[in-house]
This record gives sequence, structure tokens and C-alpha cells, in this order.
Amino acid sequence: MLSNLALLLASGTLAIACDELPIASWSYDGPPPFQYQTASWDPKVFHKLGGFSPWFPSTGVYGVPGYPGQVPDGCSVDQVQVYMRHAEREASGGTARGIAALVKKLANSTFQSSDPNIQYLQTWNYSYPAEYLSPLGYSDATAAGVAFQHAYSPLLGASFYFNNTGPKIPIRSTDQERVNATANAFAAGMMGFNYSAFSNWLVTPDSSTTFNSTLASNNCPAVNTIDSTANGIFNSYFQPLVRDRLAPLMPGFNLTTNDVGSLMNACPFDSFNRLSPSPICSIFTPEEWLGYNYAYDLNQFDNAGYGGPIGTAWGVGWVAEMIARLNDSAVIPVGSVNTTLDSNPATFPLNSSVYLDFTHDTSLESSLTAMGLFKADYNGNVTLDQIDPNRAWQSALISPMGGRLFVERLQCQSTGNQSTYPFVRMLLNSAVVPLYTLTECNHSWGANQGLCELPLFLESQTFALNGANFSNCYNNYTNVPL
Repeated sequence: MLSNLALLLASGTLAIACDELPIASWSYDGPPPFQYQTASWDPKVFHKLGGFSPWFPSTGVYGVPGYPGQVPDGCSVDQVQVYMRHAEREASGGTARGIAALVKKLANSTFQSSDPNIQYLQTWNYSYPAEYLSPLGYSDATAAGVAFQHAYSPLLGASFYFNNTGPKIPIRSTDQERVNATANAFAAGMMGFNYSAFSNWLVTPDSSTTFNSTLASNNCPAVNTIDSTANGIFNSYFQPLVRDRLAPLMPGFNLTTNDVGSLMNACPFDSFNRLSPSPICSIFTPEEWLGYNYAYDLNQFDNAGYGGPIGTAWGVGWVAEMIARLNDSAVIPVGSVNTTLDSNPATFPLNSSVYLDFTHDTSLESSLTAMGLFKADYNGNVTLDQIDPNRAWQSALISPMGGRLFVERLQCQSTGNQSTYPFVRMLLNSAVVPLYTLTECNHSWGANQGLCELPLFLESQTFALNGANFSNCYNNYTNVPL
């Protein structure tokens, strides 16, 4: 007996109750910084690819209603920190190996199909170098830098660009190619191709387990011990439904559930290289992409979110650094903080109005978890028949390719008062983050606009500044919810 979801998937009649977001053709929130258009990414598909989604603005789904990003009246930004995931890359790790195995299997098959999208597979080849930043990623990171300069150039002033005076902008990245290349492309878009004259760089190891780095993907030793049971439960239910629908359309090809997973994974990466939607994407229905997106979220929720033992630990070191910059104070040594680097003004200055950090999706998501944002309850249950399109945790909205968090420090003047007071505001992929979900920030002036008084925000981060359970990184956990 098929479940309700199975029947709806099979019939293609399941309605997706989700907002139709603007289609992003460049990583920019206003007029195009230059006449470059990558593709028209169908939001029914490309906003439902989990962390493999190309960048798009999350306004309209996440964020404070009615405040799409304008600085509130009476306020001015005097500092901004950027924490950005690398832009669109090639497939990596197990995803790349799965796609390569599928390509080989297809090449050795003689199946025929009447479906034009499936026919594409008969001559399809994917032979791009794993893990590297794609050409689309370079262009989008550059455009993101142009957009950032457009929005925040008053912080630096004309003399910074024309006379190269004032402090150089601190830029940090890891030595992994896709992260470092994104940092360089963003800097070029922001400052021009002579960006090295305007910036102070620090590049730290990405894969080392003995070098502390708040930007690296391996800064928590227990990272490879976490297994998302929820993801496995859902995929063992979901992928056979997709296989059973597609198998009759591919006679002579022994389609497996592993093939289904690799084929769906190939959609974004083939599209990135084509600079247009791949025919592979149209093999699957919008309802199936909804399931794919949910499966991705379950995995990330257990790894970098609230569903597992290291979700808060992975990114807490960067949160401590972010707080130090906001407060112009020494870094509290928690998590993966490198005390040698962070105690040295040459490698961790506190005198800049702009800070640029480049990282990975799990690091960005974990930092938000450590701060207590986008919190969702977790009880180990997996929804099979009903997928909530408005669930709090959605990786496509939190950390798509090129996902970025802007942390602003503002000086705001209350009505009838000449004094100014410091506030914090955050924008995640252009959406104003609802800091009022933090208990302390809920009492702040301007909370309905996403503002939180700096002292209240610091108070809200007691858990993070006490380590956010970073000790879990040194225990042999498998999947123990917090």
C-alpha cells in the first residue's frame, strides 16, 4: 500500500506550498554590476538543491518581514563582517565519485529512451576536476564583491581607493582552492585587480587536524564520526519511489537507488558548467526536488545544525572572533580559536571597518547554530508523507553556493537624543536575520527591524562564549542529539 506521498509523487500532483523567489542571474541584489547573465535558474528546482543550490537571495522566505535590507532610519553602519561560503564549485568527495561511477555505467549501457531529457544521458559526460571553483563560481564571487563595494564603500571612503590610505582590509581564507579562489575573486570585484595593495591576507590550512582555524572544514576532530540517521531513513523511503518511476523510462538500464542519488546530484554541477539548466534536472519532478532538498537538510541538520552533538561546536570559534571585533576586545579562546594568531594585531586586527572571511557551508551553518539562530526542535523523528516547506532549517536558504552572512555594527540615534548607541544587525543572503528570536534581543529597541543592542546581543551569546559544547569534538559520538 503506497503512502500518500508515494501516490502524489507518482502522479505528479503534489502541490509545493513555497514562495516563488526571484530568479537570481547574478550574485547581486540590485542592478547587474556588469552585463553578465549566467542562467535563468528555475526556483522549483534550483532553490531546492540544498547546499548545492546556486546563490540566490533568501529575502521573502527568511528574514524580518518588511525590512529587505535598508539601514533603519537614524542608524549608520560603522563596521561589517563577511562570513562567506565558497561560490559554485565542481562536485567533490563522495558526490564526485558517485557521478563518475554513474557516467561510466551509462557509457557501458545501450539503453534507449523516448524521453528527450533521458536521451541526454546517452551521450552525457562529466569529466571536470573535482572540488575546484567553477567558472560560474569565479564570476559570481566577483559580482558579489562588486555588490559589496556598492553597498559598503562609504565605510572606506574615496581616499581608500584613490590614495590607498588607511588600514588595509583583513582578508582570511583557507588554502583549499575553492575557498581561496572565491576570496580572491570577491576581493577583485570589490577593490579591482590590484586588490593585494588594499588588503592584508591570512591563509590557513584547511585539512589539518593539528592547526586551529575557525574557517577550516576539519576544525572539529569528531567531524567524521557523525552519521545522519535521519537522512538515511528518509532516503531509504524516498529514493526507491523515484527509481520505480524512472526505471520504465530507461529499459535495459539497471537503475538503482544509488544511481538516483548520483543523477540528482549531477543536476547542479552539470548546470554550473553549462551555464544553463542541465536536461538532467528536468528528468525529475518538482515534488522529487522537494524530497531531495529535505534529505539534504536532514543531513546538514545532524552535522552542522541542532540535530547532532557537534552542530554548535563546529563554528563557535568564529562566533568568538566575530564578537571580539564587534566589541573591539580580545578574543575569548573557545572552540577552534587560534590563540597565537588572534592575539597578534598583525594577524587579527581590531581596527578595521570591514572584515572578510571565507569558509565552507558547514562552518557557516554551525556558526549560526552556535549563536542560537534558526533554531528548530529535533526529536529524532523523520517526516515521510508531509514535508514542511516553511521549516526553520533549510540549507538552500542558509548556505547555498556562495552563501554569505553580513554582520553589521550600527550606531543608532534615538528620537530626540543626540547620543548614539551600538547595535548589531545581520543579513543572511540578503535577508535581515530575525535576531529577536534570541530571548535577550527580543527586548531590544528596533527588534522588529532586526536590530539588537550590542550589550544585549553579547548577553545572548553566553552559551557560545562558554564553548558551545566544543568538548564533543573530542568524544566518539555517532549521532547523539543535544
